[in-house]
Amino acid sequence: MIFKRTALKLSTIILLVSLILITIGLFASNMALKTAYNKLDKNDKYWNFNTVLRQPFKHLKIEGGNITQIVFEQAPTSALRIAKYWTGYKNESNFKAYVSKDTLHITMVYNPKSGANREWMSNTSLIRISAPQLLSVNINNTNFEWDDLKQNSLNVNMRGKSGFRVESMVSNIDTLKIIQRDSTMAIFDFSSGYKGPRALNFQHINADLYNRATLNIGAGFANDLKLNMGDSCSVILSGKSVSKLHK
Repeated sequence: MIFKRTALKLSTIILLVSLILITIGLFASNMALKTAYNKLDKNDKYWNFNTVLRQPFKHLKIEGGNITQIVFEQAPTSALRIAKYWTGYKNESNFKAYVSKDTLHITMVYNPKSGANREWMSNTSLIRISAPQLLSVNINNTNFEWDDLKQNSLNVNMRGKSGFRVESMVSNIDTLKIIQRDSTMAIFDFSSGYKGPRALNFQHINADLYNRATLNIGAGFANDLKLNMGDSCSVILSGKSVSKLHK
């Protein structure tokens, strides 16, 4: 009887010590994470991103990536950033990026098996790109957004199941050259930070649309519109642009 009581007390002591050690470990980990978080500069919009490439480029070519949102914005330095909470990019079979001949090439073929992960990625901007300007954008099966456009010309080539959204900080765009194939969709509108009259003025638009492509420039006026489109394509124009076509 004495032996059983001693064994019981010993097992209880071991259990209590284990619980205390686990609690201390969790508390220490929490404090370490809190300390690291407090050291982050919350005013830096990229505090939650890893910079994986810093190399100048003037052209952008992306294959894949319509599983998430890829965002570009103009900035003094060129960089490619990946959200810290997505580690899939470390596997080259999922993600690859390099610069060659002034072009940033990105290939993304990551396909999560979980439906929950797929939904999460589709509503998240995992990739952010910056450069002073882009002379051309070429995307295939990509969801791409250009935040706060500040340049006055665009050269775009789209294929596959791609979406391209431009949110402009300028009201006058000199030249838009765009080629769309397959089921691509392009939309041009103003940035939420733009404070002037909300009417985009395009001096020249040269658009070639094939298959089931859609171009939405309803937020603007095209002074000179050259439009070549297939029977199953669609274009959204403002009333002012339509009136110009009829003249």
